[in-house]
Formats: sequence, structure tokens, C-alpha cells
Amino acid sequence: YNFCHRAIIRNLNFRLFTGRAVSRIADCIIWLFMLNGILVVLVNPGIVNPGPPPSAAGASVGDGNILNVYFQNVQGLIPFGELNNSHPMIDTTKAIEVSTYLNEAKIDIAIINETWFKSSIADSEFLHPNRYKIFRSDRSTRTHPPDLSNPSRFRRNGGGVLIAVRADLELSSKEIRLKDGAEILAVEFKTSTGIKFVICTCYRV
Repeated sequence: YNFCHRAIIRNLNFRLFTGRAVSRIADCIIWLFMLNGILVVLVNPGIVNPGPPPSAAGASVGDGNILNVYFQNVQGLIPFGELNNSHPMIDTTKAIEVSTYLNEAKIDIAIINETWFKSSIADSEFLHPNRYKIFRSDRSTRTHPPDLSNPSRFRRNGGGVLIAVRADLELSSKEIRLKDGAEILAVEFKTSTGIKFVICTCYRV
């Protein structure tokens, strides 16, 4: 304590404080560090937060497993140069990378924003129908209406949202129709045990 006290006083350079005031400041600094150390010991940040119990972490799917839900903004699954095409080619490298991750990580429900998809692109070009059931809301004038007060904000291309559900899950799923004006997609799920829940995603520029 004395060593720290002397070291702090030597390094303090307060012209407004001298003598006893500097000593009091040094005491406060030492006690603050000591209090911080005590709090660290009490809180013990080395203990990993266990989170909620499994029963509260997600919805049960028949056999009691917890759903593995994944979200990502992929910033386009078609090449940027294809945006103006009415029948764009899918970016196979990116699509394969995403689909491979979904399969390897055993993702049950995937929420993907900014697909940049157009109606000419089939679901099967992205994910195999035997693996995932897909719900989509691609960009259109219905989901992304022009702003008459600021026409430059309207972007004909880009956007789009998607929710993919593993086909082998014991889940029934249906899309919920929502008001237009944004790329918003909601899907209602019902487990074999009767639990209902809704997953929703939206994207608006």
C-alpha cells in the first residue's frame, strides 16, 4: 500500500492540489483499484454464462430437441453485375458456401436477408427441396414501393428476404400474410406437441 501510495504521488502532477489533497487523491485511486479487484473476484468472469435452461431456450420439436436458428445478411446471392437482368444467374460460389454451412451446422431454420433474388430464380437453385422448405419475399414495387417525396430512394433491385426450414423437422409451417410496404416475411410454426411460434424478418432501405 505504501509503495503504491508513494508511486502515485510521485506521478501526480496537479498544480491545483498540494500536500494533503494529493495524498487523499492517491488514497482514492488505490481504493478504487482495490474495489475493482474485489468485484472481479466476486463476479468471476471466468465462469461462462450458462444462459436459460434448455426448456426455455427454444421450441421442442417432437423428440425434445431444441431448434437451431440461424440469421445472416448475405448481401446478395446473385452477382452484382446481374442485378439489372430480369433473369439473373445465381452466384453459385456464395450459394454453395451458405448451403454447405447450413447442412454442416445442422441449421433447422435459416433467416436470410438481402438475397437479391428475383421471381425467375427457383428455390431449388439455392437449396435442395428435400433439405429445406423455403419461404420468400423478393423485392417488388409491392414490397418496396417508390417514395414519391424522394424518388431517388427507390431501388428496383436488391433486397429480398428468405426463411428456410429443414424439410425433415416435425413442424408444420405457413406464411402469415402481412401488410405491404416493406420486405417483411413471417412464418408461423407448430410443433408436434402443439407449441406455436412465429419467426419474422424484414429488410427496408
